[in-house]
Order: sequence, then C-alpha cells, then structure tokens
Amino acid sequence: MAELDDNGKPILLVGIVLDITEQKHNQAKIINLAYYDQLTGLINRAQMELELQKAIEQGTQNNMYSAVVFLDLDRFKLLNDSYGHHMGDKLLQLIAQRLNEVDVTEAIISRFGGDEFVMVLPMLNANQELALAKAENHAYAVIESISQVLYLESEVQDVELKYSITGSIGGIIFNSDDITPGKLIQLADLALYRAKAKGGNNVMLFNTDMQDELQLASELQKDMHDSIIKEDFIIHLQPKYNIEQQIIGAEALVRWCHPTQGILAPAAFIQIAEETNMIIAIGDMVLKQACQQLELWQQQDETRDLQIAVNLSAKQIWQSFFVDDFINLTEQYDIDRTKLIVEVTESVLIQDLNDATVKLMQLKEYGVSISLDDFGTGYSSLSYLRSLPIDEIKIDRSFVQDIVDDPQAYLVVKSIIDLARNFDLKVVSEGVELEEQFTILKQHNVAQYQGFYFSQPVTKQAFMELLYVQRKENQSSLQSPSESNVFEVF
Repeated sequence: MAELDDNGKPILLVGIVLDITEQKHNQAKIINLAYYDQLTGLINRAQMELELQKAIEQGTQNNMYSAVVFLDLDRFKLLNDSYGHHMGDKLLQLIAQRLNEVDVTEAIISRFGGDEFVMVLPMLNANQELALAKAENHAYAVIESISQVLYLESEVQDVELKYSITGSIGGIIFNSDDITPGKLIQLADLALYRAKAKGGNNVMLFNTDMQDELQLASELQKDMHDSIIKEDFIIHLQPKYNIEQQIIGAEALVRWCHPTQGILAPAAFIQIAEETNMIIAIGDMVLKQACQQLELWQQQDETRDLQIAVNLSAKQIWQSFFVDDFINLTEQYDIDRTKLIVEVTESVLIQDLNDATVKLMQLKEYGVSISLDDFGTGYSSLSYLRSLPIDEIKIDRSFVQDIVDDPQAYLVVKSIIDLARNFDLKVVSEGVELEEQFTILKQHNVAQYQGFYFSQPVTKQAFMELLYVQRKENQSSLQSPSESNVFEVF
C-alpha cells in the first residue's frame, strides 16, 4: 500500500514479500507425480493417453496417419528373480535412455507400467503404406537399440553385470477420429500379444485395414474371459487304437461352447487363448474334465484300463507353481494316475529345458506318463530324448499324411520308429487317415494310432457308444438287454 503527500505523490510504499519457492516446488512436484514415471522420467500412462488424443485430433485435421506402438521386454522377470528388483529398475532406466536415442521419427515415449513402454508416433505420413513402413522402421530400430549389451551395476550386491535382453513390439497406425485412445491401446496391446506369441524379439504392426480383424479378436477375447468364468469349455475325445484296432483310450481335445457361435474347434480360439494367457485357465478346465472322465471309467470293470491324454501348453508349464497346481487338481479325483498321460510339445522346452525337465520329472514321479507330441518337427529332438523323462513319442501328422507316396516321409517315419525303439519308448501315430497309411505303420509295429481313418474327435457320449459297438463286435453272440446296460453313457 502507498502513502501520498499533499500533492498526491507517493512518498512511501508498504507491502509484504512472500517466498513462494516452496509452493512452486510442491506444485511442480505434484505435476511430476501426476504425469511422469518416477523411475525413468518418461511420461506416464495418464499423460500418454492425452498425447494419444492429440495425435488422433491432429491426424484427422491434417489427414495424416499416426501410430501407437507397445514395447514389452522379453523374459524381464528372469533378471528380477536372479538379481533382485533394484537391478530390474536399473535396466528399465537404461532402456528408457535407449528409447530416447532412437531418432528414426519423432516419438512420444512413456512407461506404461512394469516392463512395458508405449510410444506415440504422430503425423507419420498421409499415405497409409508409407506411414506403416515408417512406423516399422522405428520399431525395428528400437529392437536393435535395446538388444545391444547393457552394463548394470548393483551397489547392493557389489556386482557388475553384462546383460542382453530382447523385446517384442506390437502396434497399429490410424488416422480416424472415430476411435478412442482406449480402443487404440487395446488394439496395440493385442498386436503385442501376437508378437510375443511368435517367440519374442518380434515386431507386429497393423494398418487400419486390420482394425476389423483386431476388433473381432478383441471381442472374442472378452467372450473367452466370460466363458472361462461360466466354464463353457468342454472336452471331446479322440479315440486311440492299438494295432488290433481296439480302443485303448482317448486324447482329450478342448472345444468352446460359445454362447452365440455354437461349438468352436481350437483353430478358432487357441491362438488368442495363448496370446492372452487364458490358455492356463482353459488348460486347467481340460485337465479337470479329463480327470472326471478317468474317474468314471475306472468305476467300471469294462473301462477301467482306458487311458486319457491331455495337452499341456508351454505357458502352463512355465508357471512357477505348475507342478503343485497340477497335483492339487488331480488329487481331487480317485484315479489311477498311471492311466493319465500329459502331452507336451517342443515349444514347452525351448525357453528353459532344465526347468521343464525338472517339472516333468516331478510329474513322472507322481505317476503320470509323459508323451512328446509332434515329434520330428523341432530342431533338437535327440537332446530331448536323452534328457527328458518321456514314455512315448507321437509321430507328427505332417509325416504320416505323405508316408504312402513320399519316400522321404517314409524314411523319416521309419527313423523315428527305430529311434524310439532304441530308447525303449512307445510310438503313437497321429493323423492316420487312410488304410494304406495304417498298413505301413502296422508293418513297423507302431503301438498306437489316432486319426480320421478310425474316428474323428467325438463327444463323451459318442465315445462310449463306440466302445459299446466294439464290445458287441468282439462278442461271439448277441448280448441280452440286461447285459447291454453294462456301459453307462456319461
């Protein structure tokens, strides 16, 4: 406030000076906490969604394509488990630096959470194909940058670590104003799942023409989540036959009783189930129903010796508590565990052969039989035979289907049979569709068979009817009505 003299001129100014430095500092701190990741200094998810909304609006105004790209580090958990979370944090900080150094195109970079980063690439090009190419160039530059050796130092453990890691990238380009940031994130995340499903260290980007496909996949994913809760997944049984063409068991194959689309075969949903990790819950459902069926069979003398096989996905076995969960589930049923077979493919073994071997050995000690499925399609099957506790191998259908006309396919099958015999393993041939195929395999004393030549996968009721027909054919005389009720249909 000012004091004036008689002429109205100011002679004194009185005021209060306040130091608002701390207030400004606190305000800046609040903004930083609200919009920035505290570990890496990158913008966080909330700010990234605002930037994505800006990119949508700018792209629409200028008729330019932009992209949103997800990066997920492959097997990041392994570093945390081996060296502690402080080393994982150091790696994330170095990855953030590497992302900022990639200058193929302008990028708005955020840490989305965990080991996942999201990049918005705005205003790439007015041409869709050129925009997609530019986004792919940036994505591959990111993959190359982060895969360079990283040097990590731990003050806690007093170690210096030379570390290499790979990443998977999925994303989508867009130039429409009728799509929300949330939907774009969902679609990009689905593209990331597809990249990771190919084994990691992969780039999977889609243009806007693929949005309908991704949308359908997204809707299917939601339906799958609901159906897991409702237990809409059931098993059909693929009969297994011995060399005398007698049914000796079955392989349990999953089917989805979709609420609107009816019964769906695995080809319609198994990829999405793998990509979203819902295969774990579905696999548990299949194992549960297989144990229920085995328990019912073992309550009758006529079906007591039947075996049932279930497929285990790689992601099931990779779970830390897989063996405990498996045993806890099967212990709920009064079954002879020697009649339960678990089938694994080489994809289970690629990530960590030692871990898979230990877990399968524990199942073997528990009494379960182990089958190596799709044998011959991998690149290191011999080492698996030497180290894994397996009881049988299944010849892949891709070899069986050409065995009649292709000498090379015949030699492969014969070699597999001889190899199995040397390792004292049973052989199961899948995909037998022709009598000529069965004849050739029979000449080499293959023990067990599956395929459409014998039967396609059927419902549990139809399987029991096949057993009943087989029993009638094996009898020298017709059964009385009372005897025909020995087989119950479940």
